[in-house]
Amino acid sequence: MATKISATTSRVQWISIGAAIVLLLVLYFGFSTKSPEHKQIELVRSQNIESTSIQNLLNEAGKELSPEASNLLHAMEAEMQAAGESDSARLEHYKAMSSFWYEQGKYPIAGHFAEKVAQVLQTAEAWSIAGTTHAATLQRDENEERRNFSLKRAVNAFESAISLQPDNPQHQLNLALCYAEMPPADNPMKGIQMLLKLQEEQPEYIGAKIALVRLAIKTAQYERALERLNQASDIDPDDPRLPCLYFQVHQALGNAEEAAKYEIDCLK
Repeated sequence: MATKISATTSRVQWISIGAAIVLLLVLYFGFSTKSPEHKQIELVRSQNIESTSIQNLLNEAGKELSPEASNLLHAMEAEMQAAGESDSARLEHYKAMSSFWYEQGKYPIAGHFAEKVAQVLQTAEAWSIAGTTHAATLQRDENEERRNFSLKRAVNAFESAISLQPDNPQHQLNLALCYAEMPPADNPMKGIQMLLKLQEEQPEYIGAKIALVRLAIKTAQYERALERLNQASDIDPDDPRLPCLYFQVHQALGNAEEAAKYEIDCLK
């Protein structure tokens, strides 16, 4: 039986996937465990070179689809052809395709279609979703070509979001996290510098402090992490990210009694 994706379904999928991306990647975006030296080598090798294309990615991903997923993709493409080339039809198609490829774990392709949505809507929210979709590649994919493909597009998307909504620190945080994940070869501290600047300019913004806490933990700077955690707690003691971070830091510092205070909340 042919599978058909309605406009309503694709809209629901887009909203659901977009919300999940924002929550998981903006609130809990971590830092790579790769060494700075490894990251620098990767970027030097690929700097200013477009080593893959969206068509190559689509060709490769198409070969890896299950029969069910392949049938669904063909049905979606057929529906798009039947719907015509109106702006509304194209928009719903792009949203559905982004959701489909995200569910398949093909984040660069999902990001490509999210970009197309943003190009139509031209809103900060749409560009932010495109950026965070591409950022999933940086966090979850070890392939150098795909990571560099998505890095450039994530940066462009977040810069577009910033230009449309310059007073929203979330976009600046997301951009800084991209550079922290894949530092430029000529400025390996760029992401960290951006986070520190954001913290200085907006001291009441907890997002930058949480990101710096995570970085301090990654680099085993636990006393510094604890200091920043306390600063974050002063801003919002009910932030749901704090218990697990306190638990990790106190465990690392050997403060078993303090760690125990946060263990239950961390496991919730």
